[in-house]
Amino acid sequence: DVIVAESLPQTWWPGGLVRLAYVLVVLVTFPLQLFPVSDLVSRGRQGWWSALPRLALVGVLALLAFAFRHRLDHVVSLL
Repeated sequence: DVIVAESLPQTWWPGGLVRLAYVLVVLVTFPLQLFPVSDLVSRGRQGWWSALPRLALVGVLALLAFAFRHRLDHVVSLL
């Protein structure tokens, strides 16, 4: 289990609500976390060529998240 969620109660209130907030925070901050890296990777490219490295980066991270879906805290720590 994720360390943040281990001590929470297993009921919907407040444990489920905190877990839902954790998922939303990770989803909303994902583009902000990747912005500096994607800016460096796509520097100097124009048009569609600038999107290809970003798509590859997101694809690799999505594959990692799927492969380690039971330990997503490790995937989040990579970011």
